[in-house]
Amino acid sequence: MVNKIKAVFAAIGAIGLVMFVVSLFLWVITNYPGGTIEFFIASLFAYFGYNAYRYFLQYFKNQSDDEQQLNS
Repeated sequence: MVNKIKAVFAAIGAIGLVMFVVSLFLWVITNYPGGTIEFFIASLFAYFGYNAYRYFLQYFKNQSDDEQQLNS
């Protein structure tokens, strides 16, 4: 019974947190539209760049592993 009560309060808290984040996002977009768009574009480029970095890091590691298997 206690776990069910805890789960209910956790769900209420999670919904409240999501509502707060959405309202904060809308407030930022309405008050600072230019800066927000620039920030999102810069974040998008940084995200894609980081994913490309991780992809090529994994690619070169796999290529190195393949070369080590061929040489052994």
